[in-house]
Amino acid sequence: MPETWTQEVEIVIKTECTKAIVADIGRNDALALCGCVVTKLKAEHPNPAELDRMAQGNDSLSMERLFMKYFMGCMDEAFPNQWAPFFKKQFVADCMTNAKTYLKEDQVQPYCDCMTQKVQARYPKTSQALALGINEMDSELEAMAAECLKPFLEEKEAGE
Repeated sequence: MPETWTQEVEIVIKTECTKAIVADIGRNDALALCGCVVTKLKAEHPNPAELDRMAQGNDSLSMERLFMKYFMGCMDEAFPNQWAPFFKKQFVADCMTNAKTYLKEDQVQPYCDCMTQKVQARYPKTSQALALGINEMDSELEAMAAECLKPFLEEKEAGE
């Protein structure tokens, strides 16, 4: 890789980045986010050969963290104070899969809508929600889940 940024280097990095995430987030969002990542890389790392050495050597984990840092920042820039649409879609899908194990079919969507609203209100940026470990969120999620389940428990009690 050359010692200075060229259009070819930018295209290679953007293309590889896009290929890595396009299946998860869609082509347009992948292109936009990877373009942003390349812009941040160029600003902080004027020598692309340094990045190549990191990727090839023992610093590959550092390289992955570097891309993740820029990717998170780019998501927050692209979707300020809201979740990236692909992240929200995945959050709801995961919620619905899990909720189906303990709720009636007609309760799953309202429950997951409630959970999505509460979690997004607490963690409005995609990077905030992604950065949290499940253990850190357990007690908060349990409280949110209890609030979202309340109407269904009241409905059950009224029906008995």
